[in-house]
Amino acid sequence: MKKLNELFTVTYGVNLELYKLTLSDGLDSINYVSRTKKNNGVSARVERIANLKPNPANTLSIALTGSVLEVFLQEEEYYSGRDIAYLTPINSMDRYTLLMYCTLIRHNQFKYCQGRGANTTVGEILLPEISELSKYKKYDVLPDISTIPDYFLEEGYEKACWYMDNIDQHDFENKYRPSFFSEKLDTYRQKRKRKPCSLNEIFAIEYPKTLIYAEMQPYLDGINFVSSKGKNNGVVGRVEKKDGIKVYPKGCITVPLKGSVLSTAIQQEDCYVAHQTAVLTPIKDMSIYTKMYIITLINANKFRFNYGRQADNTLKDLEIELPIDEHGDFDWKYIDNYIKSLPYSANI
Repeated sequence: MKKLNELFTVTYGVNLELYKLTLSDGLDSINYVSRTKKNNGVSARVERIANLKPNPANTLSIALTGSVLEVFLQEEEYYSGRDIAYLTPINSMDRYTLLMYCTLIRHNQFKYCQGRGANTTVGEILLPEISELSKYKKYDVLPDISTIPDYFLEEGYEKACWYMDNIDQHDFENKYRPSFFSEKLDTYRQKRKRKPCSLNEIFAIEYPKTLIYAEMQPYLDGINFVSSKGKNNGVVGRVEKKDGIKVYPKGCITVPLKGSVLSTAIQQEDCYVAHQTAVLTPIKDMSIYTKMYIITLINANKFRFNYGRQADNTLKDLEIELPIDEHGDFDWKYIDNYIKSLPYSANI
């Protein structure tokens, strides 16, 4: 590993303000690069200024504040705004190596925020040496996106390229192929009948008492606190465990009733649950596969709600459709097998 300033010369850019420049699409116009994370950092094209030397082409523009460590390869000369530096390779690097370093530098963004810029520390960032970088299989040509299977593309083109370079496709498919599938099940699925089911038929529904995260004491070794947020399974942090507050067990299902309404999740650990969030506990034993199936059906009803129409009085009556067997009973075994038949189910 080497420090960034051992691989690149760090130079502060021309530090211009866009509102003082003249926008132009003329033949002699030039890109203006700012701290934005969009459009390769380019905010506009502007007229050149006489006797002002632009930042050189084939350098990396890097934001030192704002969208800290948003870094892009600029293949043309460019002007830059406030708190933009450019990186010039000390040793010769082709465009593919420069693009790799863009990604590697961005991996350090977690160290910074709006209140902590990289003005004085950017040169200290540790990066692999050129000899340590993996190469594209066809190094002179970027991978053709049409050759990448769909399941590699879920996280974007760059991740897909990385997967194709670093993961054996055959091994990947063997690991993640459906763990349960047959022509018999496929035919069975097509003929399967369903019937409506309200949530209170299969779950005990609890509405926790008022519990506010801001009034709890943060504690890393404490217990998860689940709110009505839509991200991270609703977990907003860990708090100190106290007597007198009900703990909901691992495996319970939480359903926000306000805020991110119906962003339903299975909790992986014991937790506290805030008000405005319901807790569903299966009346009978229920596998993780069945829970995954059901929360997908619950989430499909989000369109019925918004910030003006919440689910606090209607959740118990919410209906989902579940497959039934030949006797008209809910077919839990079929539901399990169906989820197990899906890609990535081996990781549940």
